[in-house]
Amino acid sequence: MTVTRLTATRPTETVPAPRTDAHPVAKSPAPRFRFRTSGPDLLLCGVLLTVILTVQGWNITRFPTFSDDEGTYLAQAWSVQQGRGLAHYTYWYDHPPVGWIQIALITWPASLIDQDAMTLATMRYAMLLVGGISAVLLYVLARRLGLPRWAAGLGMALFGLSPLAVVLQREIFLDNIAVMWMLLAFCLAASPRHHLWHHFGAGLAAATSVLSKETMLVVLPALLVTMWQHSHRDTRKFAIMSGNKAYPAADGSHGYEGYRHSYVFDPDTETYTQTNDLNDGHWYPSATELGNGDVLSFGGLREDSTGSVTAEKWSAAQNKWLPLSQVNQTWSYWGLYPSMILMQDGRLFYSGSHVFGNGTPGTGSAVYDYDANTVTPINGLQNKDQRDQSASVLLPPAQDQRVLTIGGGNIDSNPDGNRLTDLIDLKQPNPAYSAGPLLPQGTVDLPTGTVPQTGAQGKMYVSAVLLPDGKILETGGGLHNRADPVHETSIFDPQTETFAPVAADPEARGYHSSAFLLPDGRVMATGDNPGNGTWNHNVSIYTPPYLFKGPRPQITSVTDNHWTYGSSQRISVDRTIARAELIRPAAVTHSSDPNQRFVDLPLTVFNGTTIDLNVTSNPNVAPPGWYMLLAVDANGVPSVAKWVHLDAQASATALRSTASARADIPSPHIHDFAQDLANKPQKPGKRRTSAPVGVRVSGCDNHYGTPDLCVPAVFPNTVKATAAARCTWLSRHDFQLPLKVNGAADPLRLDPNHNGMACDRTDGMSPR
Repeated sequence: MTVTRLTATRPTETVPAPRTDAHPVAKSPAPRFRFRTSGPDLLLCGVLLTVILTVQGWNITRFPTFSDDEGTYLAQAWSVQQGRGLAHYTYWYDHPPVGWIQIALITWPASLIDQDAMTLATMRYAMLLVGGISAVLLYVLARRLGLPRWAAGLGMALFGLSPLAVVLQREIFLDNIAVMWMLLAFCLAASPRHHLWHHFGAGLAAATSVLSKETMLVVLPALLVTMWQHSHRDTRKFAIMSGNKAYPAADGSHGYEGYRHSYVFDPDTETYTQTNDLNDGHWYPSATELGNGDVLSFGGLREDSTGSVTAEKWSAAQNKWLPLSQVNQTWSYWGLYPSMILMQDGRLFYSGSHVFGNGTPGTGSAVYDYDANTVTPINGLQNKDQRDQSASVLLPPAQDQRVLTIGGGNIDSNPDGNRLTDLIDLKQPNPAYSAGPLLPQGTVDLPTGTVPQTGAQGKMYVSAVLLPDGKILETGGGLHNRADPVHETSIFDPQTETFAPVAADPEARGYHSSAFLLPDGRVMATGDNPGNGTWNHNVSIYTPPYLFKGPRPQITSVTDNHWTYGSSQRISVDRTIARAELIRPAAVTHSSDPNQRFVDLPLTVFNGTTIDLNVTSNPNVAPPGWYMLLAVDANGVPSVAKWVHLDAQASATALRSTASARADIPSPHIHDFAQDLANKPQKPGKRRTSAPVGVRVSGCDNHYGTPDLCVPAVFPNTVKATAAARCTWLSRHDFQLPLKVNGAADPLRLDPNHNGMACDRTDGMSPR
């Protein structure tokens, strides 16, 4: 299953200094308005409100002359206050009762002090409260709809000071109350934060308005349009695609089978909604989000256990998986969980990291161009057939376009996991991998005890986590196929290209483990599922060194948490910071998280603590979705993250603008890189239905025990090929022996006496 950071000596100062590999973004129009954090808006609105209340209150008890409607409305309110229901003379046939109830509540405090105060003259002062609130709401609405400050002020002045307003807003009318509630509904609907409760509150406010005066029904279509325009119905949802339809059959008739089904999960409502099916079944596919919010998926096993050669494309605009005829196909088999990283120009880089067995034929790494429908091999990846469950990560910042690949193994041949790392700079005309520093060594838990690693021993099942200080934490791992946990953790510095060992996770973190960044800057590690079928449910929390370097900066305000590409977003902090960045939340499985990225936000600093963040104009650098926003000081100490969202609806426009710019002049946000590749682009191969894949693709021999067990199809080379040696290895790795032999075949020769029970007493083993 796949689930897809200064004190200024001048009035303004921009940091950091421009680099050859950094691309400052031009400022766009001001970010969306948030009333409570805007000093000029508060001042202007306060002055206008004072003037409006003064004018409205002047001679309010004498002008205009009292009307019959006012008397009727106040009589209804008095009747409600006295608990007598509605008066005999009612507008029951004309108006709903909620309006009367509100007038009763508004005038109730004065009536408690003096019952004789329930007069039209006195109760008109209560309408000042309603008129004042309405005027402020109108100003807020105008600003949230993008009107400039002067226009919002003019609208507020006309609303509260026009001759019509001075007459009608003074009177005790249901219309005034209904207008106040409807303005509140529009303000909530146009909220820049787009929270679910804002739309819920808008609905309640609109209902109250209509139940105060039914004529407000005519405004509801406009409110619905406003709610639709300011909604983000897809931005908090996750796609759940494919999965395990069946375990391998003991008789070898089939292996794992992939589902075609797909669902969208909405965490706000905690519900799954099924989408249309994919074109093919996929067990263990990849899923990479593109700059326009579309998703490309590759690899996995089909419903018949063969390898899927069908590329799948999710259309964000159409909210569905596209039919096969609308998706470019190369008919390539990419394997399981291929690490496909989105490049800055929209192509995908296959890093060579994958799950199970050998790498892809050829060099083991490639650039995939969906639009041109070509695959170009990339040279230099070391030992490409031993990168099974290695980790690949786009190094910080994403604008640098460098990738690090770490460790790996091979469950088919089951050698020791390796120490290899590889680096590639995708900005080069002809990018190629070069060897990186060797992974540091730790200890390995063997059946005979915990011992230091030696020689070329490294690990597979690696987790790589982007840290807010621009470094990478690598942790977890195992020496062999679902066995022999490795305890080693280190931090990689992209600037020096070196590893620094740090405290290792005390828990085993092998197969089905993961690690990810928490919003507070710490790292959580979970999981482990060795071949004996057990699960490690303990959680480890790692506190990086930067959290011991002094007080943390705080992001005290974010003007808007829904961002558009190429915009300038204002934040406030409590102290000087050196940089800010966006880090995408983890969606990691089997060491694979191709969507993980760290996006630099160039700063413009005002007065030390007020900062404008320049958002990239290229959605390929930061695909739409939720990100953690962190501010980091000069010591590398990060703030606690705030959540912000890059708008999918704006990404297509940004991509079109960038493409248009490239047609005329070079864009500073998209390189003309990787355009002189040494290897020839490969056109689509011959159309085929699938690729052959063995039923033991997972490295497990399902002839023994229950489906949740993984008896290695190939034992480590230190284990002799005898029943006694293999059964001893299984026993020391906590398999519950004996194991039932499923069917007549005994490919590993674990049942020499052929009694249907492997590794029992008669095979030289004692049952545990």
